[in-house]
Amino acid sequence: MVLTFDLVMPAAAAGSDLPAARQAELREALRQAMGLDGDSPRLAPWVLLLDHEYTEHGLRWPLLKDDDRWRVAALREAAEALGLHVHLALAELHETWTTEPVLRLRRSESGRDYDEPTDDVEPSELIDEQMSLDFWVGADGRVGPRRSLAIDPDDTLCLVDTDESYRTAEEYEGYMGNYGDTLDYWYRRAALVIRTPLADARDRFTMGFDAALAEAREMAAHPSRCAELAARVQAAASVLADQAARQGRPLLATYTDITLALPDADAAVVLLQSFYPTTFAAEDAGSLARWARRHGDDRLIGLLQTWYAVTDRTWRRPGPWRPGTSCLEPPRLWPQSLPAFVKAGRRLVEASAGCSVRRRSSAAGALPPGHPLDDAGPAAASAGGVDRRGRAPGPGAAAARRRWRGPAKAPDRRAAGPAGALPLTQLGPIVQASGALARHWPQAQRLREQVRAGLRQALVEPPRAAGDHRLRGIP
Repeated sequence: MVLTFDLVMPAAAAGSDLPAARQAELREALRQAMGLDGDSPRLAPWVLLLDHEYTEHGLRWPLLKDDDRWRVAALREAAEALGLHVHLALAELHETWTTEPVLRLRRSESGRDYDEPTDDVEPSELIDEQMSLDFWVGADGRVGPRRSLAIDPDDTLCLVDTDESYRTAEEYEGYMGNYGDTLDYWYRRAALVIRTPLADARDRFTMGFDAALAEAREMAAHPSRCAELAARVQAAASVLADQAARQGRPLLATYTDITLALPDADAAVVLLQSFYPTTFAAEDAGSLARWARRHGDDRLIGLLQTWYAVTDRTWRRPGPWRPGTSCLEPPRLWPQSLPAFVKAGRRLVEASAGCSVRRRSSAAGALPPGHPLDDAGPAAASAGGVDRRGRAPGPGAAAARRRWRGPAKAPDRRAAGPAGALPLTQLGPIVQASGALARHWPQAQRLREQVRAGLRQALVEPPRAAGDHRLRGIP
């Protein structure tokens, strides 16, 4: 028969035993350690590893043992006086070591001693060290969600070294050709975790992204909380960027709502720059239009330039493989389907007051500097410009703008001049894409008539003879 029990300290005796003067010194030291005196409070958690071992069932504020009890009580009192967040947690430390064989002393037949390797190994050099917190007890005693938070072992403090008594597992990996001959150790220790409110809000994005994002979106609806939202977004910038790259366009509308409340336009650009615009759909044009109305066309231009700055580097953004496609399929350069996206964007742009079409055309990156379309009317936004092959490049043509280094020529001169870039019969897509441009751009009407004349001339030409292989219509 086995009897198990816990010795529990009465709640009235669980407070700090420090004199008032020492408690004040501790509070001041904690203020400095957490950076509360400056403009940049500490974002990394401050972690004290406790001396005793605790299970998940036994890690509770009233059940702390011996020196852990008064130390935690004193630190908790100081932290709460400074408005800091405190938790109890279980920390797991993972170490990876190189190995060397264990030698044993042997004596040869000649009587000389030598070292002989055995099958046993021992750790030699520390390769990697990782630590995470994965069991949380709040200040109210409630156990929080079981989510892991990686921390830097250098941010921890312990008064008892982590030795074999805290080890929970070990594993030896023999030589595998390219790696191996390593020893892995896992240790388990209880910890007191102290964080600033900003760090606590940042870590919620790591441990519960969906809930933290919904909370940030709700904050964006209240102007009085914009400053707090901006600080939280800045602190969690790396997590938000990583999720934007992972999940893509499903997050665009939520991120846009958040950026509309940010007072700093540069911070709004940073929040959206991790998206891949090639995955956008027509309904996403509304998010970009709202964003441009809030932060201005110049910021939209900067955002587009950031998105398409690496379009030429196809090795940086391989497209996802799909059944029935080749692994050598070129990556997308603009949203699919582009006509629907452009149409939705045009409708929203024309509905907004004070829109600058020239700057939006430059923002799309479709036109070289000085091109006649650069000063076109509102309908130019729908066409999005055209490239030299007569295709509408849309938002993805910033790369084409960088590759096109030739002189800007009026389309009618290019079509009819001796050094024209394309024959008239190949300029039909340009005329079709221009649409209602003729009302705002005089050259459009002249180009339309020239292309019609060229097409009529081509239609009346007799068919080629069977042996006629002359090259015609190629400048």
